[in-house]
Amino acid sequence: MDGFTRMDGAMPEPRSGAGISRARLETQDQLFQRFMLEFGGGRQQEFTSPVGHPLLIDQSLFRQRRRNAWKIQKGERAEWLVHMAESIKAPDEIWLLGDSQSSLDNLCFLSRFDVGRRQLLGCVAVFERERGQVRSWTGVTSYAATRKQSYWEGLRGRPGQSLVYRRDQARR
Repeated sequence: MDGFTRMDGAMPEPRSGAGISRARLETQDQLFQRFMLEFGGGRQQEFTSPVGHPLLIDQSLFRQRRRNAWKIQKGERAEWLVHMAESIKAPDEIWLLGDSQSSLDNLCFLSRFDVGRRQLLGCVAVFERERGQVRSWTGVTSYAATRKQSYWEGLRGRPGQSLVYRRDQARR
């Protein structure tokens, strides 16, 4: 994992969720189109992460791999779509996971938002690509949930993970 810095410590403080509208659409396709508006619209967009990772933003973030069925209404995804997009565009942290048992590397984008009523919203987006490749990272999943702090802390700093970006330590 050359070129990546190992950083430890607590996540940045949760951002205010105020001012980010929550999606209130009905069909899965409408929900997906609303999400894509955050990246310029369409069915697929290239996006560059804050540290230069080329990401392919498309339906793969919201499709079950085996059945290719939508999962955009599963859990709390539909309600927090705009927050999930914000989490990809401006994450709190990005972690690289290179599993020695797999030929794939994963990028995990994490963000937390204070959404009021003493709720903490956490957003996760995972992208992957074959180890050693330079092409775009493709989406694996994206979800949001109001859970306890310990859940989000458990997604960080696992063996084989390296922190490649933290919002409060980004160069300005």
